[in-house]
Amino acid sequence: MLGAALGSAFAVVTLGVWVWSAPRHWRGESRLKGDDPPLWFPFSEPVWRGVVRSYVVWVPAIALFVGGSVVAALSPEDSALYDVGMAAASLGLFGGSAIQFGILFFNRPKFLVPPGLRDEPGALAAWRSARAG
Repeated sequence: MLGAALGSAFAVVTLGVWVWSAPRHWRGESRLKGDDPPLWFPFSEPVWRGVVRSYVVWVPAIALFVGGSVVAALSPEDSALYDVGMAAASLGLFGGSAIQFGILFFNRPKFLVPPGLRDEPGALAAWRSARAG
């Protein structure tokens, strides 16, 4: 029960921060920039830029995954609510991951990328141009 409460609190706080910060990020007013990855980030700069571009997608996907998982964990396995929770968690995990990877590697779909970042190459194009140059 404590795990469900912590998971619920995490989902609500994460989504609340996203509701406040995503519009700023969309307008290009955020401090989240793709220029230089933070020291703790273990991957390359093109991957960091992809993470920044996909911010508006991955935060709600994580919240949907955690929220759906909590609903499923608190519901009896033979109930419709369990099925709804599992479907939401699956959509958050797999749907969110597919969209995030599309933005990260290909910068597609463009309508989910903040307008100021739509002209950036995806990580694959950046790696190809670095290799060719």
